[in-house]
Amino acid sequence: MSTTPRHILLIEDNRADVRLLQERLRGEPFELACFDRLESGLEHAATHSVDVVLLDLGLPDSHGIATLESALAQLPHLPIIVLTGLDDESNALEAMAHGAQDYLIKGSGDRRLIKRTIQYALERKRSEERLRESEERFRNISASAQEAIIVVNHEGIVILWNPAASRLFRFDEGEALGKPIIELIVPKRFHKPLAEGLRNFQKTGQGGLIGQTLELPARKKAGQEFPVEISLSAFRNKEQWNGMAVIRDITERKY
Repeated sequence: MSTTPRHILLIEDNRADVRLLQERLRGEPFELACFDRLESGLEHAATHSVDVVLLDLGLPDSHGIATLESALAQLPHLPIIVLTGLDDESNALEAMAHGAQDYLIKGSGDRRLIKRTIQYALERKRSEERLRESEERFRNISASAQEAIIVVNHEGIVILWNPAASRLFRFDEGEALGKPIIELIVPKRFHKPLAEGLRNFQKTGQGGLIGQTLELPARKKAGQEFPVEISLSAFRNKEQWNGMAVIRDITERKY
């Protein structure tokens, strides 16, 4: 773990829990700022350096998941570790589903566990930020591309549809996002074999067409078919496989 001091914001109203954390982090390269209200803790974060937030969800001025949501809304760049009681672990898991990086059970973690949880939360947040920046760069590039670029998730649902895809297939982005790619641009006679290939792709990211460039018929919004050249690739995102297709209209070449 780095010896650079980490600025920890602790928002906890139980003084015994605060003292316990202070004791267990004594001598460690951390600077701990403690507040017993959500509002005062967020005000501190707005004007001071903070690297990670330790947050109790049961505070005098806020309670439950709403506490986490308020913190995430005002501190989207910071990793938040939820503090929970021994019998509230299910609430902690719900908090992680809503955006918390991790959780600590009050009173049960030794110094090593607390340090490791903080370090892992920082690393995961950095990874998320790098992924977000990478996704933004890709979206910017695809937005100006002359070729249609479509990205689907592991279930074959469209999650990216660039302007060139709208021009080619005549579906606006809003019409395409969230829809199964099979229903949008694939002629009906190919639905069954493509659905079977998708099931294998969900598990392995592999398929007979991945990594190849193929000439296939596609379908426009109005139903007319036309020949396209499709380059298919796969990549992992958040432990799930996504597929990307770069598509070119080759009508002039064929006819």
